[in-house]
Amino acid sequence: MQLPKPQPREPGWPAPEFRFSPTRNRARDIRWRGWSAEAFEQAKRERKPILLAISAVWCHWCHVMDETSYSDERNIRLINERYIPIRVDADKRPDIQNRYLLGGWPTTAVLTDTGEVVTGGTYIPINQLRNLLQRTSDYYRDYYDQLKEESEQKRGQIIAIQSREPDVNYEVNRNAVAEVMENLQRSFDSKYGGFGEETKFPNPPAIELLLRRAFLEDEAYLLEMAAITLDNMAEGGLMDKIWGGFFRYSTERDWSNPHYEKLLSGNAELITAYLHGYQVSDFTRYRDIAEKTLGFVDSFFADKEHGGFFGSQDANEEFYKLSTERRLKTKIPYIDPIIYIDANAAMVSAYIEAYKILGDNGYLSFAKKTVDFLIENCFLKDNGMAHYYDGSPHYLGWLSDQVHMMGALIDTYGITGDHAYLGIAKELADICNRLYKAQDGTFFDRALAGDEPELGAMFVKNKPLHENVLLARQLYRLAYINGIDTYEKLAEQILANVELAPLAPTPAVSLYGLAVDEVAVEPVILKVVGHRDEAGARALLKEVWRRYIPGKEVVTLDPVEDYRFLEEQGFPPERHPVIYPCIGRMCLPAAETVHELSAILEDLPGRPK
Repeated sequence: MQLPKPQPREPGWPAPEFRFSPTRNRARDIRWRGWSAEAFEQAKRERKPILLAISAVWCHWCHVMDETSYSDERNIRLINERYIPIRVDADKRPDIQNRYLLGGWPTTAVLTDTGEVVTGGTYIPINQLRNLLQRTSDYYRDYYDQLKEESEQKRGQIIAIQSREPDVNYEVNRNAVAEVMENLQRSFDSKYGGFGEETKFPNPPAIELLLRRAFLEDEAYLLEMAAITLDNMAEGGLMDKIWGGFFRYSTERDWSNPHYEKLLSGNAELITAYLHGYQVSDFTRYRDIAEKTLGFVDSFFADKEHGGFFGSQDANEEFYKLSTERRLKTKIPYIDPIIYIDANAAMVSAYIEAYKILGDNGYLSFAKKTVDFLIENCFLKDNGMAHYYDGSPHYLGWLSDQVHMMGALIDTYGITGDHAYLGIAKELADICNRLYKAQDGTFFDRALAGDEPELGAMFVKNKPLHENVLLARQLYRLAYINGIDTYEKLAEQILANVELAPLAPTPAVSLYGLAVDEVAVEPVILKVVGHRDEAGARALLKEVWRRYIPGKEVVTLDPVEDYRFLEEQGFPPERHPVIYPCIGRMCLPAAETVHELSAILEDLPGRPK
């Protein structure tokens, strides 16, 4: 399989296979292997256990592990002599991470030579690691045949379960929205916002669902829940008030003790949540928070020359504990220069939303530059998006990249009217349907036919809730933009069959509630007839963008190129620029002026099917 031709490599690219703590350490003295057939074959040949280390460049305790447990002379010698050590970068290979993570980062797991977990944990101090490695190595030697037999039994059981004919549902449970909302209200922290007690992670999909229902139902208490959460996240310590940007999570209920890593993906979701909070509430502080976060991303994550956003910033606790004056004079924590496609696509969508609401052309220009970069360098026809780029693209076959990129492409089409972006979004939808689809209509996290062998637990077929729901949302958008019923049916089949654990207030469950609500309430499709560079069209679109309208999509129809379609729809091609507001597939009379359009949009809230 041939990947797209890369651009000339940047200084420091490609990224090294193994990345260690930036502080002095000896972890590189361990003879690490990559995740490969050769490593597993060596483990079998030498009858040695595998030591799997899953690390991330932004992870504080991963660095501590490198500097301590993996720098100890006796541990290094023990690992090199008695183990086959494999090191995996969590960001580069989320598929391996999702099958082996043992509670957090770093993950330290001892595996059989077929990839079954024997024992493990997260960060393990020097002496404890040495004791664990010695005992486990002895146990593995003495009970090798028994472990091998148990591994084969477990593998057979999983394969048998995966081979069963699944039950297929065809109706979306529309009561799920009420159930998710009740769960959010029950777990809501009325003092500090967020859901549950400590440890607290941001939950942007929950905020989006609260804002949506507050708007559609005109319910003040739902808006208050969203506002309390937005206020406390920013004021309590989750937001970096000096440099901007949000940290990943807090260990305290009041958001006061964050873990200091900043991830591109999390900041993308929070930018959008604060922008929508500003639209619904008209509280300018949310606009200011969004702008400060955008400023951080634009200054430190955006590759202005080529397009694309860098992946994360390291969690350097010492840096963030400095006084403001010293922080401004000290070198900032390390920024991972790798371009991760799913996170980049999420930030493209956030930048486009920022352009719509804030009106800064710079956001749109860079969003488009990034989308074009990703298409040119990371898109392979018939196989979709690679997962990351470090001078060349790597790892095809990750569902998250396909669905996030679909969203970015739909958003780019909506703002530019360029049908080429919509065409690639449809290609990705078809690729997902062909390469990732399960029998029950849900989708696997990995393509069914990949280039590499299914080593260890990679044979396990995961159907992640978050990515499935996100795909359903993108398919539903495509259905109404293109008028293709097939996409709507695919979306509803996903939502009818995704596996739901108890409805805990997690981002994935909140996103599921949001998606079901979008199916239950007719979307608003605004069909623009005319050229977007016409002054009248620009004025109409500005009115569309400034308003918070749940389920809003914009379709551009050219009076010449789309002449036949316009006549079929009963839209006079010679009459432009105008906007036809459509609720679902029922279109209202055209609006020619901002005043006419404003009057129509005012009456839209609450559109159950």
